[in-house]
Amino acid sequence: MLKLFKHFRGDKIECPMRMYRAEYIADLAKQTTDRRERAKIARAGGYTIKFIEGILSKRKNENDGKGEM
Repeated sequence: MLKLFKHFRGDKIECPMRMYRAEYIADLAKQTTDRRERAKIARAGGYTIKFIEGILSKRKNENDGKGEM
């Protein structure tokens, strides 16, 4: 923190709330079927398990819809 202070003293620094995009976290969570492990992955990325599972569900529905044409 002192290094940042010395280098950026007086400047406004904005940091993102989340380091990774939701799609990336969803890809990581998709690799496991255990809901508790998925929840750990989601929390580590700054998301909720419900949000990540919503992304996975949406992808699954889109893929199922493409196969019917």
